[in-house]
Amino acid sequence: MTKMSFTFDHLLVLLGFCSMWQRTDGQTLGKPMIWGPSEGTVNAFEEFFCKVDEIPEGVSVLYQFIKEDGSKKPIEYASLSGEPGKFTIPVRSDRDGRYICKASGHNNTEVISSYSNSMRFRVIEKIVSAHITLDPPSEEFWVEESVTLQCNVTGGTYVAYHWLLDNVPVQHHYNRSQNQLTIQSLSTSDSGRYTCVASNQFNGTLFSNSSDFKNVNVKEHVSDPKISFKVVKDGEGIFAAVVKCQSDKGTSPITFTLLKNNDTVAEEPDKDLQANFVVPIQLDRNMGLVQCQANDRTRTVSSKPLNITVESVGGAVTMRVDRTVVTNFEVQTVLLRCSVERGTFAEYSWFLNNTRLEKKDSFLNLSDSAVFPVNLVPGTTGLYHCEAANAFDNTTRVLSQKWRINKEVMNRVPLTVVIIVFTCFFVVIVAVTACCLYGVVLRKKKARIYTLKEEFTEMSSIYDDFINEDEDDEVNVAVYEEDMDIVEASRIEDSDEDEDEQSSIADEESDEEKNFLDEETIEGAGTEETELD
Repeated sequence: MTKMSFTFDHLLVLLGFCSMWQRTDGQTLGKPMIWGPSEGTVNAFEEFFCKVDEIPEGVSVLYQFIKEDGSKKPIEYASLSGEPGKFTIPVRSDRDGRYICKASGHNNTEVISSYSNSMRFRVIEKIVSAHITLDPPSEEFWVEESVTLQCNVTGGTYVAYHWLLDNVPVQHHYNRSQNQLTIQSLSTSDSGRYTCVASNQFNGTLFSNSSDFKNVNVKEHVSDPKISFKVVKDGEGIFAAVVKCQSDKGTSPITFTLLKNNDTVAEEPDKDLQANFVVPIQLDRNMGLVQCQANDRTRTVSSKPLNITVESVGGAVTMRVDRTVVTNFEVQTVLLRCSVERGTFAEYSWFLNNTRLEKKDSFLNLSDSAVFPVNLVPGTTGLYHCEAANAFDNTTRVLSQKWRINKEVMNRVPLTVVIIVFTCFFVVIVAVTACCLYGVVLRKKKARIYTLKEEFTEMSSIYDDFINEDEDDEVNVAVYEEDMDIVEASRIEDSDEDEDEQSSIADEESDEEKNFLDEETIEGAGTEETELD
């Protein structure tokens, strides 16, 4: 069994060698080369060629034009005299793809086949038409929504797509080889007419086809309305407030609603994002709160409440003069400011020497006052005053005090400034004097404190020395106590010796005195005896 197995294996090896020997003995063709047009149009005829440079002598070559994906039957050409293979094909859309050329022996299986490199052939089909579709299929969109525009073409291959908005290239990024334009977040600038231009080219010639336009209307949500009002007076003397509701953003149609004390008063469609409402009022009475609402069919937004109470002009009118422009320490321009004590809609007028001045651009009306600049030149000097009145009714007027305005008066130092300057100067002098007195007293006090500190320092040093001596004495106290007995004993002995000496001296003195007395007695006795004799 083992011998049979080895015999079979050896047989297989021999058969392989035989086949290799047969292959090596066959003829080999060189690598074929294929050429022809890289593109063609539908319904045209194009020619392709294939040739092998190294052909063995006496060998005829069979050329085959093969589509790589195998979707088409190969086209054959037999070269009997060494000429290149020639293939003429009708161009249709299914001819688009990659092709290779196969060279083999014509009616000769011993010739080894060879293959060329592949080549690309594009079939260009002209665009018949193009049209745009929208997803979602609506032409009305809101801000921040998304939309996809798709350019659908009839016919056409190798198409490039270009998008126009109002005949201007769109600014959004998109892939030109794809037929879609997607806008993720719409804005009002994306509104307009969109056009798709589909194009391809053949031999450097551009073929294009434009679609019909498609409208895209991007609507903006209405913003919170702002509310304001003014007062008017009709011919019968009746006052009314004209309430204005206005939104900065939004797309018509918008409906504005006016509420008064939370009750609906009226509704109006917008005109340029605003609407006006007329509400009868009475002056100097509480007329309540009004509020605007705006609706764009998707949401409703409201303004802040506004009190439409109107207070007529009254009270004192004050005019103030501010020096502003100073050149070389000289006032050149002043600002006159006029304000009234009360009044919702106050209108101010300016007078020079009791003559009303015409309104100019330099007149500045603020919410609570009016400002008028005056250049101090000869033609503008004199007596100025202002007048306040209701803007909607000229029957009530209030005048201010008069001010003489000229260069001399305005450059004169005001009495108030003089008083302030002298007061400040006096305060400075008093402060300096107080500081000096305080410095003298503080210096004496510090000197005394310094002397006391020196004495205290000396006493502290003496006390420290004494403490140190006591510490030394405490160290030697034991020795001192031991010697005290000896000293005391010596003192006692010395005192005893002194007493003995003193007693002996006293005895001697007493003996001397006794002897002396005895002598005196004897002498006295002799004298008496003498006298008796």
